[in-house]
Amino acid sequence: MKRQGDIPWFSMVTPPGPAGVAVWMIGGAGACDLIRDIFVPHGSSRPALPSNQFLGVLDVGGSVSDEVLLVRPAGVKETPWIEIHAHGGAQLEAMHRSLFAKAGFEEKSPETPEVFPCQTRLQSHLQQLAIRATTSFACKGFLHQAQVLPEALGQLIQSCKNGEGAKAIASLTELESGWNLARRWLVPFRVSIMGAPNVGKSSLLNFLAGKKRAVVSPIPGTTVDLVRVSVALDGWPIELFDTAGVRETADDLEQKGIDLALHSAGMSDLVLWLRDGTDTNQKPEEPIGIGLENVLEVWTKSDLVAAPKGHDYWNGKLAVSTLTGAGCQELQTAILKRLVGKDPMSPIAPAICSEPLAITAAEVRGLLSVGDYAGAMNRLNWWMETELESN
Repeated sequence: MKRQGDIPWFSMVTPPGPAGVAVWMIGGAGACDLIRDIFVPHGSSRPALPSNQFLGVLDVGGSVSDEVLLVRPAGVKETPWIEIHAHGGAQLEAMHRSLFAKAGFEEKSPETPEVFPCQTRLQSHLQQLAIRATTSFACKGFLHQAQVLPEALGQLIQSCKNGEGAKAIASLTELESGWNLARRWLVPFRVSIMGAPNVGKSSLLNFLAGKKRAVVSPIPGTTVDLVRVSVALDGWPIELFDTAGVRETADDLEQKGIDLALHSAGMSDLVLWLRDGTDTNQKPEEPIGIGLENVLEVWTKSDLVAAPKGHDYWNGKLAVSTLTGAGCQELQTAILKRLVGKDPMSPIAPAICSEPLAITAAEVRGLLSVGDYAGAMNRLNWWMETELESN
């Protein structure tokens, strides 16, 4: 299928591994023709290259992929640049890699300039952040911002040029509104799992991590040091911390673990405060030294508790069983609601999404506040310069 003189390429820009989605970039001379040859959209014949997106499969000489999404990013005109969004995982990644190679594409590292042909500092910056992202969700977020943020900054620059201070500040405020969540694409949320000894903290961490990372033991005080595990919930990077059981103790080593646990809680975006669902005779313990606004109460061992006849024992409680998995999906939903739902971010709107851009936004706001429109324009224009202009 490869046409003489063409140098089409493919590159997987999302991190390898068990991610839910793998994003493949397709480009180079002849890439559009090859994609027409191998992409078969659902419900129609092979189309001209779409200008937006289509669901379909890749068919290379009778070897057919699973379902993929073909995307032609907006704003990419001169250089052929296509995205293929496919399911992730080592086996599927190997299958798609084999199909691209069989079709005549050459694999390139995402670090090579051909994969991200940028004209501006802003595009280059965002595309390099996409490569560094640890989840496909974050990667796609940065790639989308590389498409929409340049236009938004261009409009902001025009407002400065026209001396429209109020309009410029309003536009800047809207761009900054997404920063609190967009920064989490690279800086994970921190969630500490806490509670009394043997309440099920390590078991819950192992369940959420999908594999055994923490020691599970019936001996109180087994966990002393913090155990940290990186996970992703709906694509949001999260660091889970298993901590020592919190209780009064005369043991110096155990007290050290408790102190570490309380310190971890103070540094966390959310604390899962676990309570033993089988302990029905004692008054539930209260979190010690933790702001209650950052606490999500979770009742464990729900599989061991039989509800009294005619009464729903767990009514109104977030209860889980790591043995059966009951309630664990609801728990993950509740975690995301506490972390993300209280400060929603539009997935398609342009947004400040990196520390350097946030610094620029703060500087521009200061310049606008004193009416220095030329200074604000110059600061924004630095991001819009091409590599050629800057050399």
